[in-house]
Amino acid sequence: MNIQNGIHPCTKPSTAVRLSVALVSCLLIALTLPAVAAADGGLHAGIDEYQGAETCLACHQQEGEDFVTSVHNTWMGEATHVVGKEGEPTGKLVGVNDFCIAVKSNEALCGKCHAGYGLPEYDFSVEKIDCLICHAPNYKKTASGPDPSIDATAAARNVGPPTREMCLRCHALASGGDNNKRGNLELAMGATDVSRDLDVHIGAGMVCQDCHTFVNHHVSGRGMDLRIDDTDVP
Repeated sequence: MNIQNGIHPCTKPSTAVRLSVALVSCLLIALTLPAVAAADGGLHAGIDEYQGAETCLACHQQEGEDFVTSVHNTWMGEATHVVGKEGEPTGKLVGVNDFCIAVKSNEALCGKCHAGYGLPEYDFSVEKIDCLICHAPNYKKTASGPDPSIDATAAARNVGPPTREMCLRCHALASGGDNNKRGNLELAMGATDVSRDLDVHIGAGMVCQDCHTFVNHHVSGRGMDLRIDDTDVP
């Protein structure tokens, strides 16, 4: 009888058995990964308390400095398409069709969308930006900070790339409600399953950034109007 290393041939595990055991082990590990990921909450799960831009700038200082000069933060910039205003700072804050935010007494409405906490003083410094309005799910804000009705720390722990829902928080509700200012934007477009009858692009699975690309937090291109260019990219 051939006995090698003290193991009887009949009791020595075959290659197939060893492979089966390894495969089952891998499957068991794989099944536990989603639970581990959910428990961890992602890359930002270690945030103990959200303290505004300070929390984000601890790791994303350059992104903050890029964003602070963007149209999404300042709502204005050097005019290039308005006769008589070339080179002057102008834009949404003084736009004739933006009466809802041009009135000094209506900062509460401005604050629901403006990506910063600088209103009504119009402090557009990097320490005043609000990253969560564009990057956090289940988030609402006011002119001075996160809406008290939401858990800002939980929102900060779940940040990610902007989704349609995040973009539509502001762009669908311009002037106060669905389709009020732009007749082709409404909150329903942020749903997971959107009919092509509502919007042929979103219904085909497109997201805003498929067309509205960004360079260093500045959006490329602009609407078919007189607003300023945020980047040199067409």
